[in-house]
Amino acid sequence: MRYRHLSTAALALGVVVLTDVLRVFLPSVITIFGQAATTPAELLGAFALGWFVLALAFPPLVRRLGARPVTLAAAVALGGARLALTAAPGGRAQLWLATAGLLAGLLWLAGTAATIGRPVPGLALGIALGAVGHAVLGTYDLVWRGGPVGWAGSVALVAVFLAAAAGPARPAEPGGARAWLLAGPALLLTGLVALSPAVAATAASYWRGPSGGLSWPPEPGDIATLPAWAVGIFLLAALGRPPRGAGGWPARWRWWRARCCSPPATPGCWGRRWC
Repeated sequence: MRYRHLSTAALALGVVVLTDVLRVFLPSVITIFGQAATTPAELLGAFALGWFVLALAFPPLVRRLGARPVTLAAAVALGGARLALTAAPGGRAQLWLATAGLLAGLLWLAGTAATIGRPVPGLALGIALGAVGHAVLGTYDLVWRGGPVGWAGSVALVAVFLAAAAGPARPAEPGGARAWLLAGPALLLTGLVALSPAVAATAASYWRGPSGGLSWPPEPGDIATLPAWAVGIFLLAALGRPPRGAGGWPARWRWWRARCCSPPATPGCWGRRWC
C-alpha cells in the first residue's frame, strides 16, 4: 500500500510538471516556430504532432533499458527543463527547451506506465491539481513568473516531484493499458474544455446575461464556483464508484432533479441554482 501511495503521488506531481511544460510548448509553436495567421496550420500541426509520433519509440526503449533507470533519467530531464523555462529565456531557446521537456515528459510517462497498473488515481489527481493551480493563479502560471515567488514555487514543485520519483523501487503491476490509452485524450479535453478557467468565465458571463444568448460580466464568485464544481465532478467521475442498485448515476440524477427542481422544492436542497 505504501508503494501504491508513493507511485500515485509521483504520477500526480509529474502530470502537473508536464502540464506546465505543455503550456509553454504549445504557445511557442505558434509564436516562435511560426507566426499566427501567417504560417500554414498544417506546418504548425506537423511540427507539434511530430514529437508525439516520435514518442511511439519510447516503449521499446523502456523494455530494452529497464523502466527504473529510464524513468529516473526522464524525471530529472523533465524537472530540469521545467526549471529552465522558469528563467523565461524566450526565442528559440524557449521553444527547444519546451520541446526537450515534452520529450522527457513523454519518456517519463512511458517508463511509469511499465510499472503502474492502476494509473487512474494519479492521472486524475494530477490533472485536477494542474487545473486548480491554473485557475488560482489566474492562468498566469508559475512557469511564466519570475522573481522569488515564481522560483520558490517552481523549485518546490520540481523538488517534491523528484523526491517522489526517486522513492524505493516498486514492483511492476500488470494491467492499466486501457487507462493509459485514455491519458492523452483526458489531458487534452480537460485542459481545453472541461477544467479550463477561460471556458468557466465564458459560461458564467452568459449565465449572468439578460437573455437571448447575451453575455454579461460574471460576478467574482462565479469564476471560483464553476471551476470548483468542474474539478469536483471530474474527480467524482474518475475516482468514485458508481452507486449500487438499478440505474446508477442517471437514477441518482433523476432523483435529485425531482427532489430539488420540481416545485415545491425541498427546503435546504443544495445546488438548486443549477436547476
